[in-house]
Amino acid sequence: MVIVTGNKNKLEEIKKFVDIPVKELDFKEIKANNPVLIALYKAKEAQEKLSEDVIVEDVTMYVNNKFYPDIKVKQNELKEDDYVELVLTIAKSENGKVKIVSRRLKGVIHKDKCQKYDFGFDNVFFVLDKECLGDYKQKHPLRNIYREVYLNDLHYDYIFDLNSIKNWEKDFQNA
Repeated sequence: MVIVTGNKNKLEEIKKFVDIPVKELDFKEIKANNPVLIALYKAKEAQEKLSEDVIVEDVTMYVNNKFYPDIKVKQNELKEDDYVELVLTIAKSENGKVKIVSRRLKGVIHKDKCQKYDFGFDNVFFVLDKECLGDYKQKHPLRNIYREVYLNDLHYDYIFDLNSIKNWEKDFQNA
Protein backbone atom coordinates (compact mmCIF):
# COMPACT_ATOMS: atom_id res chain seq x y z
CA MET A 1 0.00 0.00 0.00
CA VAL A 2 1.37 3.40 -0.98
CA ILE A 3 0.03 6.98 -0.85
CA VAL A 4 0.24 8.59 -4.30
CA THR A 5 0.13 12.30 -5.13
CA GLY A 6 1.04 14.52 -8.06
CA ASN A 7 1.68 17.56 -5.86
CA LYS A 8 5.28 18.00 -4.65
CA ASN A 9 4.22 20.20 -1.72
CA LYS A 10 1.59 17.67 -0.65
CA LEU A 11 4.17 14.88 -1.00
CA GLU A 12 6.49 16.62 1.47
CA GLU A 13 3.63 17.46 3.83
CA ILE A 14 2.40 13.85 3.90
CA LYS A 15 5.93 12.49 4.46
CA LYS A 16 6.21 14.63 7.61
CA PHE A 17 3.31 13.02 9.42
CA VAL A 18 2.75 9.46 8.20
CA ASP A 19 5.01 6.46 8.10
CA ILE A 20 3.29 5.00 5.05
CA PRO A 21 5.25 4.91 1.77
CA VAL A 22 4.54 7.92 -0.50
CA LYS A 23 5.16 8.17 -4.25
CA GLU A 24 4.82 11.02 -6.72
CA LEU A 25 2.82 10.40 -9.90
CA ASP A 26 1.48 12.81 -12.51
CA PHE A 27 -2.24 12.24 -13.00
CA LYS A 28 -4.33 12.87 -16.07
CA GLU A 29 -6.63 15.74 -15.09
CA ILE A 30 -10.28 14.93 -15.68
CA LYS A 31 -13.18 17.30 -15.84
CA ALA A 32 -15.92 16.17 -13.52
CA ASN A 33 -18.35 18.05 -11.32
CA ASN A 34 -18.05 15.62 -8.45
CA PRO A 35 -15.08 15.13 -6.09
CA VAL A 36 -15.90 11.42 -5.66
CA LEU A 37 -15.58 10.76 -9.40
CA ILE A 38 -12.26 12.61 -9.55
CA ALA A 39 -10.84 10.57 -6.65
CA LEU A 40 -12.20 7.34 -8.13
CA TYR A 41 -10.48 8.06 -11.45
CA LYS A 42 -7.18 8.90 -9.72
CA ALA A 43 -7.27 5.69 -7.65
CA LYS A 44 -7.93 3.55 -10.71
CA GLU A 45 -5.21 5.31 -12.73
CA ALA A 46 -2.61 5.07 -9.94
CA GLN A 47 -3.29 1.40 -9.31
CA GLU A 48 -3.00 0.60 -13.02
CA LYS A 49 0.26 2.57 -13.43
CA LEU A 50 1.93 1.28 -10.27
CA SER A 51 0.44 -2.23 -10.12
CA GLU A 52 -0.04 -1.99 -6.37
CA ASP A 53 -2.70 -0.96 -3.86
CA VAL A 54 -2.87 2.81 -3.45
CA ILE A 55 -4.30 5.67 -1.46
CA VAL A 56 -4.89 8.90 -3.41
CA GLU A 57 -6.44 12.18 -2.44
CA ASP A 58 -7.94 15.13 -4.19
CA VAL A 59 -8.88 18.54 -2.83
CA THR A 60 -11.69 20.39 -4.55
CA MET A 61 -13.70 23.36 -3.41
CA TYR A 62 -16.94 25.22 -3.58
CA VAL A 63 -16.73 29.03 -3.65
CA ASN A 64 -20.00 30.76 -2.86
CA ASN A 65 -21.66 27.37 -3.61
CA LYS A 66 -20.09 26.97 -7.09
CA PHE A 67 -17.93 23.84 -7.62
CA TYR A 68 -14.26 24.15 -8.67
CA PRO A 69 -12.45 20.86 -9.31
CA ASP A 70 -8.99 22.48 -9.52
CA ILE A 71 -8.24 24.67 -6.52
CA LYS A 72 -5.06 26.12 -8.08
CA VAL A 73 -7.08 27.82 -10.81
CA LYS A 74 -9.48 29.54 -8.45
CA GLN A 75 -7.07 30.50 -5.67
CA ASN A 76 -5.87 33.64 -7.46
CA GLU A 77 -9.44 34.79 -8.08
CA LEU A 78 -10.66 34.54 -4.48
CA LYS A 79 -12.04 37.68 -2.92
CA GLU A 80 -12.06 38.79 0.68
CA ASP A 81 -14.94 37.18 2.61
CA ASP A 82 -15.75 34.59 -0.12
CA TYR A 83 -17.52 31.60 1.46
CA VAL A 84 -15.49 28.44 0.73
CA GLU A 85 -15.89 24.73 1.37
CA LEU A 86 -12.72 22.71 0.89
CA VAL A 87 -13.47 19.05 0.14
CA LEU A 88 -10.75 16.49 0.90
CA THR A 89 -11.61 13.22 -0.84
CA ILE A 90 -9.45 10.16 -0.20
CA ALA A 91 -9.74 6.95 -2.21
CA LYS A 92 -8.16 3.62 -1.33
CA SER A 93 -7.86 1.10 -4.15
CA GLU A 94 -7.31 -2.41 -2.81
CA ASN A 95 -8.30 -5.94 -3.86
CA GLY A 96 -10.35 -4.78 -6.86
CA LYS A 97 -12.37 -2.23 -4.89
CA VAL A 98 -12.10 1.53 -4.40
CA LYS A 99 -13.27 2.86 -1.03
CA ILE A 100 -13.84 6.59 -0.77
CA VAL A 101 -14.28 8.98 2.12
CA SER A 102 -14.75 12.77 1.99
CA ARG A 103 -14.30 15.45 4.63
CA ARG A 104 -15.36 19.09 4.32
CA LEU A 105 -14.04 22.24 5.93
CA LYS A 106 -16.16 25.38 5.77
CA GLY A 107 -14.77 28.86 6.07
CA VAL A 108 -14.11 32.25 4.51
CA ILE A 109 -11.23 33.96 2.78
CA HIS A 110 -9.17 36.59 4.64
CA LYS A 111 -6.12 37.41 2.55
CA ASP A 112 -3.93 39.45 4.91
CA LYS A 113 -4.65 38.07 8.37
CA CYS A 114 -2.22 35.13 8.51
CA GLN A 115 1.16 35.13 6.78
CA LYS A 116 3.16 32.39 8.50
CA TYR A 117 2.62 29.39 6.20
CA ASP A 118 4.05 28.59 2.78
CA PHE A 119 1.56 26.05 1.48
CA GLY A 120 -1.67 26.49 -0.46
CA PHE A 121 -4.66 27.81 1.46
CA ASP A 122 -2.97 27.68 4.87
CA ASN A 123 -2.74 31.51 5.06
CA VAL A 124 -5.97 32.67 3.43
CA PHE A 125 -8.65 30.11 4.34
CA PHE A 126 -10.15 30.69 7.78
CA VAL A 127 -11.98 27.67 9.16
CA LEU A 128 -15.43 28.73 10.37
CA ASP A 129 -14.10 32.31 10.14
CA LYS A 130 -12.02 31.73 13.32
CA GLU A 131 -8.48 30.59 12.51
CA CYS A 132 -6.36 30.16 9.43
CA LEU A 133 -6.13 26.68 7.95
CA GLY A 134 -2.45 26.33 8.87
CA ASP A 135 -3.24 26.86 12.56
CA TYR A 136 -6.29 24.58 12.34
CA LYS A 137 -4.20 21.76 10.85
CA GLN A 138 -1.77 22.06 13.77
CA LYS A 139 -4.60 21.43 16.25
CA HIS A 140 -6.66 18.96 14.18
CA PRO A 141 -4.14 17.07 12.05
CA LEU A 142 -5.42 15.75 8.73
CA ARG A 143 -2.80 13.01 9.06
CA ASN A 144 -5.26 11.03 11.18
CA ILE A 145 -7.52 10.42 8.20
CA TYR A 146 -4.62 8.92 6.20
CA ARG A 147 -3.90 6.49 9.04
CA GLU A 148 -7.59 5.64 9.36
CA VAL A 149 -7.83 4.91 5.62
CA TYR A 150 -4.61 2.89 5.69
CA LEU A 151 -5.83 0.79 8.61
CA ASN A 152 -9.44 0.52 7.35
CA ASP A 153 -10.43 2.14 10.63
CA LEU A 154 -13.35 4.28 9.45
CA HIS A 155 -16.69 4.19 7.69
CA TYR A 156 -16.39 4.78 3.94
CA ASP A 157 -18.88 6.97 2.11
CA TYR A 158 -18.64 4.93 -1.13
CA ILE A 159 -17.29 1.55 -2.26
CA PHE A 160 -16.88 0.74 -5.98
CA ASP A 161 -16.01 -2.55 -7.65
CA LEU A 162 -13.36 -1.85 -10.32
CA ASN A 163 -14.53 -4.74 -12.51
CA SER A 164 -18.01 -3.25 -12.84
CA ILE A 165 -16.73 0.14 -14.03
CA LYS A 166 -14.14 -0.87 -16.64
CA ASN A 167 -15.53 1.37 -19.39
CA TRP A 168 -16.60 4.34 -17.33
CA GLU A 169 -13.69 6.56 -18.48
CA LYS A 170 -15.52 7.30 -21.73
CA ASP A 171 -17.89 9.44 -19.68
CA PHE A 172 -15.07 11.87 -18.93
CA GLN A 173 -14.06 14.14 -21.75
CA ASN A 174 -10.93 16.28 -21.45
CA ALA A 175 -12.30 19.04 -23.67
